[in-house]
Amino acid sequence: MAKGENIFKRKDGRWEARYIRGYELSGKIKYGFCYGKTYKEAKEKVTQCKSVVASGTPIGPRQSRHRFAFYCDAWLQACKPKVKESTYVKYSIAIERHIKPKLGGCFPLGLNTGIVDDFTRELILMLKHHTKF
Repeated sequence: MAKGENIFKRKDGRWEARYIRGYELSGKIKYGFCYGKTYKEAKEKVTQCKSVVASGTPIGPRQSRHRFAFYCDAWLQACKPKVKESTYVKYSIAIERHIKPKLGGCFPLGLNTGIVDDFTRELILMLKHHTKF
């Protein structure tokens, strides 16, 4: 019997609560799950998990210990043999000047739409400022 907020009773008698833990690079949603003997217990656990995700702090032992900057460097190295040298240099400069200073210290699961929206707003303002002559 569903009671809202993606909390439902399983066949084994436990209550399962689902929440958005983050997003894959493709944009696909990654869900987290909390279980409890009662609806109330599952709801308390999922509320706590949601607040941890919103604060940007890492959750659970399965989360990567690497920050976003690590993945930027790994991506840059992976694309190096596939792109021209000039393209690689442009990517590298963009990552070092813009992405790492603002997002590099975040854990990937800590990134949320608010953080990314703020980042893109800053980039757009900077672009508008530099294009006015």
